[in-house]
Amino acid sequence: LDKVPQGGVMAEIGVDRGDFSLELLTRCKPDKLHLFDIDISRLVNPEIRKGLESETNRLKTHVGDSSTNMSKMPDAYFDMVYIDGDHDYAGVVKDIEAVLPKMKPGAILIFNDYTVWSATSMFHCGVARAVHELALAHPWKFRYLALQSMMYNDVMLVRE
Repeated sequence: LDKVPQGGVMAEIGVDRGDFSLELLTRCKPDKLHLFDIDISRLVNPEIRKGLESETNRLKTHVGDSSTNMSKMPDAYFDMVYIDGDHDYAGVVKDIEAVLPKMKPGAILIFNDYTVWSATSMFHCGVARAVHELALAHPWKFRYLALQSMMYNDVMLVRE
């Protein structure tokens, strides 16, 4: 996150409790942060809840299917999107297809759980395959890889 330019319009797909949302908010300092999740009731981080209740409109939630809600956003709108939603291959592809037209030139995509197997959930994870296909088919280049001890890595791609 320290390599992401500060400011601009950002989104997080899959916010869970909102703990990483707070990291995005404090470290990247977006002008606007959109939070997409199928079930926003799990979003309990007190700082994020407080930000949602603020009148600054800096935080906005989108509840429901992330690809459907993302498709409603303006084209060329986002500077950075962090994708940590559905980890099934088909779900990741749906999110990618919805996100691509919404990204500005020079934008950043970060994918969480860039792996092929979830050791804790014991299922095949489709993130790595979907990201590889994205990089082969579109002008997105790998910029950074952040390793995690259980191999739930993050990978950053930049649109060139």
